[in-house]
Amino acid sequence: MVSLPDDDGRIFDPEAKRWVNNPAARKRLVEPLRTMDLAALAGVDPVPVAFTVERILPIAELTLLTAPGGGNKTTLSLMLAAAMAARLDQCLGLAVTPGPAVYVGAEDSEARLHWLLHHAANGLAISFAELARRLHVVSLRQTMHAGLGHFEPSGEFEVSELHAQLADLIEQTGAALVVLDNLAHLFTGNENDRGQVTRWCAMLNKLAADTGASILLLAHTPKEDKHNYSGSTAWVNAVRSHISIEKDEFGDADVRVLKVSKGNYTRPGEVTRFRWFDHYLIRPDDLPPDVVGKLAETSRATAANETFLKCLAAMTAQGRSVSHAPGANFAPARFAKMPEARGFDQADLEAAMERLLHLGTILADQEVGKYANRTSRRGLKLADEDAQNAAQSPAQDAAQSPAQDAQSPRHKTHKTRTLNTPSPSGKEEGDLGSPSSSLGERGDRVPGWEPGDD
Repeated sequence: MVSLPDDDGRIFDPEAKRWVNNPAARKRLVEPLRTMDLAALAGVDPVPVAFTVERILPIAELTLLTAPGGGNKTTLSLMLAAAMAARLDQCLGLAVTPGPAVYVGAEDSEARLHWLLHHAANGLAISFAELARRLHVVSLRQTMHAGLGHFEPSGEFEVSELHAQLADLIEQTGAALVVLDNLAHLFTGNENDRGQVTRWCAMLNKLAADTGASILLLAHTPKEDKHNYSGSTAWVNAVRSHISIEKDEFGDADVRVLKVSKGNYTRPGEVTRFRWFDHYLIRPDDLPPDVVGKLAETSRATAANETFLKCLAAMTAQGRSVSHAPGANFAPARFAKMPEARGFDQADLEAAMERLLHLGTILADQEVGKYANRTSRRGLKLADEDAQNAAQSPAQDAAQSPAQDAQSPRHKTHKTRTLNTPSPSGKEEGDLGSPSSSLGERGDRVPGWEPGDD
């Protein structure tokens, strides 16, 4: 005789003489897994993955974009979103599919986003009127929220009100691209817990699949290592599409390289190059020749400064001293023979030394050690531990202004249009940087700060 189920849905097994789970109840409660109908697919050609933006943003998929702070993630994503919304056919040399776009920024205020978008639109030669009702920008900077969801003690993930609001916005706007800036503000779990990271990314992939939108998730790389994710968990393993912005280590120090770091749908490798110019991004090949020349001079002078400091550091570590005065220990002559010189000759390094002395980055005739007889050994010395960062300023300040005063190349970067974008509120001169930038009291640049965004 079969007993009636108890309050927990169990029945008594007379043979085992104990209460057990009711198999019939389990069959009713568990939804069967959905399997693919391979017979129906036998005569159907498979469809390759399509992209919202050539090579980097697959449709209906989550893509992770990583870069260091100030690596132009925000500017790049705003330019891609604006290009799509304005129905352009390309941006930074990449083919884009026109469509509405949503940008959700958790780091920047509305005023800051206005500033960034104003210059991004100028760089694309488009107006705000062309973006109205097609580009939907949200600032969460002053909004209290709990990210896109939270994890229960049991490990279950519960989506938040913000997730519901985002899903509604995507549905209402028909967004083809959704930018989430950035991971640190929207993921509230333990980034070192692989299970939580995987489930959270699965939530975004489901949102992308349900809406058909490409979701671009921005994330910082940690400063202490070169991994393309934060924390010890490999975020890249939780996504099928991962792109990164990196420096061109063997070329122009101001050029950034956009790469496919993990491409399950396309070949990994370099996609395009760009540089920050006049508060927007532009490919080096799209700059006018006169601007290219000035920027090249700036970049080479900056690289020479850095090389001089590397040579000085190597000499100091070896217990050797060099002098600013011509002679046997003349620093530029000694440095030009070192492996660290990287092709800079004595004249280049002498000019770098004069710039660094003028700035106070290095000091002449300083005590740098002791001889065996305990007398002072004197020579060139770094002024302080931050000197290497400050070294980038002289060359940039000398050439950046005239280069930006030259004819703007935006008219031929993407397409020709009459600009009628309204001026942003606030200051018109200078980019004050992102909230994490090092700024003076009036927004002035301080040593080590480079224009860009987080």
